[in-house]
Amino acid sequence: MMPNIFIETFEGRSTDEKKKLVEGITYVVSQVWNVDKETVNIRILENKRENVARGGILFSER
Repeated sequence: MMPNIFIETFEGRSTDEKKKLVEGITYVVSQVWNVDKETVNIRILENKRENVARGGILFSER
């Protein structure tokens, strides 16, 4: 089993924050699913606020 995890978020998080996030998620997935940490793949997809909307309003305008 090779878990693939996608995290979609807005731009702006520091590399240190992203590092802590992927370390934590990797640990939890490896423990809960009983898989080696090396098999856990995580991709962070960062969006600009101008490219995402809710209710017809761009997040850059909120």
